[in-house]
Amino acid sequence: WAGGAGTPGFRLRLRDAKGAAEVTTLPARSPERRLEVRAVDHKAQEDARRYTWTGPAAVSILAAQPQDLTRQSNGDVQLAMTLRVDTAPQGEVRMRLACGEGCTAAVPLRETLAALAPGQWTTVGVPLKCFAVAGADLSKLDTVWSLEADAPAQLSVSRVALVSQGQAERTVWCRTMK
Repeated sequence: WAGGAGTPGFRLRLRDAKGAAEVTTLPARSPERRLEVRAVDHKAQEDARRYTWTGPAAVSILAAQPQDLTRQSNGDVQLAMTLRVDTAPQGEVRMRLACGEGCTAAVPLRETLAALAPGQWTTVGVPLKCFAVAGADLSKLDTVWSLEADAPAQLSVSRVALVSQGQAERTVWCRTMK
């Protein structure tokens, strides 16, 4: 996902306590209005998305077909996002992968996000092996990226991608939670 657009075979979804909503136009909101997404500019007009949380909710990239990232996790490949902290999170923020019912793993990001300069774009990566250690089955991922917050926060994201170690400006190591 980059340049404000997804890749064929993937879709963007907002989820909160009242359910989920596919993002087909912008702006978009989760059913309970706990999360809103709008287009913002990073390197080009509307090439990024600003996510504004007012309470517990998540944004996710879902795969039409399960994805196998086992081979990538054997190396030092990271799931990375280029982001900007617009308003510091007031609660925990997690990056999560999911692999079907009851199969999920998350990495907490609050400390990392708190250390970033507000308003500055940076790339944050999490080694895929961290998600495997936390219990995700990387051979059958249906949610290939999710960003969830428990409390108010505002983050802009311009890119989500797999990158080699060293390409992310900040790496979040395996302090995982399931």
